Amino acid sequence: MSASRTFEVQISVLCKHWNDEKLRRQWLKDEFTVRKATANNSMRITWKDDTNVEVYFCSKGASTSQVAVQHSKLARLALVERTRSQWKAALERLSRVL
Repeated sequence: MSASRTFEVQISVLCKHWNDEKLRRQWLKDEFTVRKATANNSMRITWKDDTNVEVYFCSKGASTSQVAVQHSKLARLALVERTRSQWKAALERLSRVL
């Protein structure tokens, strides 16, 4: 399952809102463990249900950036669709915070 969104912010600002727990809690309340994070590039996450999330950041210019979320190991099609909807909602909340 994947979801992506483009934001009118520098990539460093976008990444900070993912990496800084206090900022992240403003738009994403879920619990997870970051396995690996590469500044302004990517994050590898283990979600609370032991599924995997990969997050990729891409600069689209001086003041525009994009995030792509790939959530894998989801057990059922219904869970895939629900998770996609939840990620789209989370990225919408992030856009309001930014």
